[in-house]
Amino acid sequence: MNNNKVRNINKDKLIFYIITLVILGIFASILIYSAVVFVKENFTEKSSLSDEISNDNGDEVLNDNGIDSSIGNNKLSDNIDEKEQLSPLPQKFLNSISTGSTENGDVSVILTPKGKTESKLAVEISINTHSVDLSQFNLKEITRLEYDGKMINPISAPSLQGHHVSGELVFQIDMNKDINIINDLVIKIIGIPQTNERIFKW
Repeated sequence: MNNNKVRNINKDKLIFYIITLVILGIFASILIYSAVVFVKENFTEKSSLSDEISNDNGDEVLNDNGIDSSIGNNKLSDNIDEKEQLSPLPQKFLNSISTGSTENGDVSVILTPKGKTESKLAVEISINTHSVDLSQFNLKEITRLEYDGKMINPISAPSLQGHHVSGELVFQIDMNKDINIINDLVIKIIGIPQTNERIFKW
């Protein structure tokens, strides 16, 4: 009789231990799965951000200040005909001008004149934000070059998408005839928050 009770008690303890181990195993599996998902999501997010701030060739990456590290060089532009080599602009036009910021609801826009040919003006543009959808804006429509009473939209501009965009604005212009542009260069961008009219003047 007592032996049967002892066997039943031992059996109950064994069942209890097995159930406890199973429950602990389930909890351990859940914790491991959660940890794997967390690490994977964070790694994917960092990889996406890295891809987003580099261009398709991976050779123009934004630096810590959000400025395209290639800005200011005199390489032949992809938007300029191969027969038209870029000539440097006067030194006073080579400075970068920045408007806005990357604070919530705002957009940082940086322009740097790059060079000219007899018929075109090339200007580097770098746009960065953490909160604004850039795809709603068309730089060809909202950007204009103003000089000598004239207003000209770019013939080429990068498409805006994501939160980080860098590229080149190209304006069709006769640099030999329209010499006033050398004395007063003004580019305006309309409608990108939080500044309705951004004015870049050299």
